[in-house]
Amino acid sequence: MICVGNVLSTIEPTITSPITEGPSTINIDSHTSHTNSTTSENLFKGRRVVDVYHIFNHIQNTVHVNDIGCSFLDMTLINEKQFGFRTVFKFICKMCNIISYIESEKQKPDTYMPINQSAVSGTIAIGIGYSQLSELCATMDIPCMSSNTFLSVQEDISQQIHIIAEREMQIAGEEEKRLALESGSIDTDGTPMCTVVADGQWSKRSYKTNYDALSGVATIIGYKSKKILFIGIRNRYCAVCQRAKNIGVPKPEHTCFLNWSKGATSIEADSIAEGFKRSMELHGLKYNKLIGDIGKKYLKTKQMKSEKRKCKKLLFPEKVKKFSKQTGPDQHYGLAEPLLDDIPSNELESKKSAFIQSLYLDHDKRIELEIKTREQANSQIWHTERRNRITASNFGRICKMRPTTLCRSTVYDMLYRSFTSKSTDYGKAIEEKEHNYYYQIQGQMHVSKRQFCYFVEYNENWSKVQITE
Repeated sequence: MICVGNVLSTIEPTITSPITEGPSTINIDSHTSHTNSTTSENLFKGRRVVDVYHIFNHIQNTVHVNDIGCSFLDMTLINEKQFGFRTVFKFICKMCNIISYIESEKQKPDTYMPINQSAVSGTIAIGIGYSQLSELCATMDIPCMSSNTFLSVQEDISQQIHIIAEREMQIAGEEEKRLALESGSIDTDGTPMCTVVADGQWSKRSYKTNYDALSGVATIIGYKSKKILFIGIRNRYCAVCQRAKNIGVPKPEHTCFLNWSKGATSIEADSIAEGFKRSMELHGLKYNKLIGDIGKKYLKTKQMKSEKRKCKKLLFPEKVKKFSKQTGPDQHYGLAEPLLDDIPSNELESKKSAFIQSLYLDHDKRIELEIKTREQANSQIWHTERRNRITASNFGRICKMRPTTLCRSTVYDMLYRSFTSKSTDYGKAIEEKEHNYYYQIQGQMHVSKRQFCYFVEYNENWSKVQITE
């Protein structure tokens, strides 16, 4: 027996030479041999998918081990065996009786995906199934793979997609973590934090009349890396489970995709909430900012806002429904009602002293903090430190508070609300002493021990320099 490439040749006309694919062994010589070319043409009809270079190369290298001058032109196709779209052809020489096997392509190609995996991967990419694939092949007169082969290849590709997707998301998480560390976006416990973009998709939806989407997916993407960090999939239907239910039999052992029983409109928010909960487990990251269009009504019931609600409850307990009448100003910036007695006064004083002491920084640490917070709103450290201090931009608001004005709303705004406002517009006249920026500059000059400063207003058409004392 002589083996040339993938072509097996022998001088015996009747042999049993098995060709294997996967776990099974197929004997293509179990069929009756036909040497008549007319009979072969009637037996083998239709088209086949072949690797042109591979099959021509094997035809050219077919070896006849005798000197009677025969070649591939004297060979007749007598049988074929199909492994899905891959085919093994059996030829016999009419002169020397040599039998040769030629495959339509390599069983494991070196530079491209095998034909069966390519076909099934294409159905996944364009969103069709086995029925549509078989109809397409019938139209082109190409024998289609069996349904069992299709399902087997589909399961293998599905596992490979999951493995590759998880690996790519892990790489994206490492990149997002590196970017967070480089920009100084770190939580107080040392965990890197990042901004993410999230959105969901499902096949069909409507409001108040018909919620009939049976599956949906939501993705979380890193804002800086532009790569996917999490994919959440929800399915409300499993064909195997439903079939067993319809005929009243137990569910067979299978890979069940049913993992959701609620409405389609809640698929997006629930999947994204899962991604937030698993951010530390998957990437060692905290998602501190979300860019998306998730409904507020649903998010209010989710754990994603639990920490913020806890902070608000500590400062503004819900059990206090009515405020007592104002009793006059006191030393705490006009707080007009007594503090709650939930904490003993000595413990409260101790915590106040410890907190104020924690704000003290020596010269080197002050320089380091100033460098880290130069990007202001783009720096997570800036947001954290801003909540611990009365910044210069709030001097005007505090100085203009009336003695009887409650400080709760002011404290709430400084802790929870956005820092942007109309006061951030430098185009307003600085010479107006009622403007908050007048107080901000006065506070900054006092801290830096300066007697005056130059305030410069500039645009393309004019500029103005003013000395503020």
